[in-house]
Amino acid sequence: MKYAPLTYVSDLGLWTFNRGKESCKWKTTFCAENCYNNKLYRIYKDMVGRDKKNEEYWANCTVDEFSKELQKKKLTKFRFCSRGEIFDTPGSLRKVKEIIIANPKIDFKIPTRAWRNPRMKKLIEDELFDKSNAYVLASLDPSNNWDVLEFKGWRSIFYGNNYQPIIMGSYKCPKTWKHEKGVCGICKGCFTRATRHIWLKKH
Repeated sequence: MKYAPLTYVSDLGLWTFNRGKESCKWKTTFCAENCYNNKLYRIYKDMVGRDKKNEEYWANCTVDEFSKELQKKKLTKFRFCSRGEIFDTPGSLRKVKEIIIANPKIDFKIPTRAWRNPRMKKLIEDELFDKSNAYVLASLDPSNNWDVLEFKGWRSIFYGNNYQPIIMGSYKCPKTWKHEKGVCGICKGCFTRATRHIWLKKH
């Protein structure tokens, strides 16, 4: 079977490109202890091999090649990544920027922990915050301090505490709180500037 870099995640209702644990350069202790990849690697034994192929593809693909994969699906929404970190290096960030520019009709959801690195944080702000179809979300957990992001125009997606959000007034993600399978494909929570903070239920 021919390798296909994009994966449809039915629980989300979105196509995504995923990366393996090695890409998670900006993880916190909380993140490492509750790693979603570890859980999936135990359940799906072939996922480790799949992630290795994903890493090889990402290292070598061109913007045109990746764009063609997106265009084959005739997408209006896409996610980088449901597993792993897309902004592991400045080079990856700039590749994503060029993909976003090349595909103006697709809205890109991009959760990231790269904001924890000062250089990467500034690059994201400088390179992506002015892109109308880039929906960057700072990935947070209970070990993070929101204060470093609060006044910088960042939006966030928070995981790890079902009793108290890191920011009051956060939007409860219907996928995780109401178990609405596939809702991300139609939900506007992450794909609107009006919603600043997304609260995920820990599972």
